[in-house]
Order: sequence, then C-alpha cells, then structure tokens
Amino acid sequence: MKRLLFAVLLMTVCCGIPPAAAAQPPPTLTGTVEFRAIEQLPQEPWHRAIAGARVLVIGPDGKLLATGLTDAAGKWTAQVTVPIDQRFARSRRLGTVTAIAVANGYIERLFFDVPVTEEGAVQVVALSPIQPHQRNEPGYELGMLHRLWVLPLLDHYAEQAGLGRQAPVEGDWNSPHWAP
Repeated sequence: MKRLLFAVLLMTVCCGIPPAAAAQPPPTLTGTVEFRAIEQLPQEPWHRAIAGARVLVIGPDGKLLATGLTDAAGKWTAQVTVPIDQRFARSRRLGTVTAIAVANGYIERLFFDVPVTEEGAVQVVALSPIQPHQRNEPGYELGMLHRLWVLPLLDHYAEQAGLGRQAPVEGDWNSPHWAP
C-alpha cells in the first residue's frame, strides 16, 4: 500500500498529473430570468396574465435553485447562479435552467434550456386551462433561446464536423444552409 501511495505521489510530482481533487469547477454566471405567465387560449388573439402561478427553477445539476409566485401582471423574476453553457460560449455568456410552472385551474408546463443571462432573459409561460373530459397532460417545450444565440452554435458544430454548404436558394435570407 505504501508503494502504491509513493508511486501516485511520484507521478503527481514528476509528471505534473494533478490529483482529481484539484479539478477546477466550471465557470459560472449570475443572471436573471423574468417569467411571464399567460393563459393560452387558441381562440383568443390576446392572452391574459396569470397571477399566483408558481415557478420552480432547477439548475443543470438537478437542484432546485429558486421558486416564486407571479404577481398581478403575471411576472416573477428569478436571480440564479449557473454554470456557463459551453455550447453557447462562442456567441455569449449564457447558462440554462429547467423551469416548471403550475397554477390553479391550469395544466402544468415544463421548460427545458431556459436561458439565463447577466443582462436578463425573458421566458413566456403559456398555461392552458384544464378541460373536463380531456387528457390534460403536462406540456413541455424548449426555453426561448434567441436565434442570434443559436446560429453561432449551429455554425460551430457544423464546421467542427466538417459539413459542407447546400446550394444557395434564391430569396432565402439564411442561405446557404448546412448539408450532410
């Protein structure tokens, strides 16, 4: 046993192999997300704010980071510290959380990859009323990631994979698109 410990110590000193305990934690950011709870009614062109909706904010490690109730305008803001999401590191400092929203008389809704930024981000929480004689299962969707945050991510990984470009399409503002 002493020989094994001596060998590990020797490798650490001579070869520069750091012990596992010296691993650095990922960089973090502290930012805010404003949640805006609204009633989702397909037949109505407008949406009513939902006061008293409970929002749970869950970190990438699965721990509950914050919880709160929306105000009379349907808004609640959470300030959280999260690891910087390395997928977006080329375009901006951005972290992500998962959010769960519940309100009396409404179907629960989950939101994955909700952005957290130092400048502040907004996540609309559209809840549907519970309907009698319906399945009324919880809904889920991706967070409101802005296209200007997503496009650099797409380009980075497409370039890393060595993908080519499709032929430009006349009238398409986003041409040329990536090809397999």
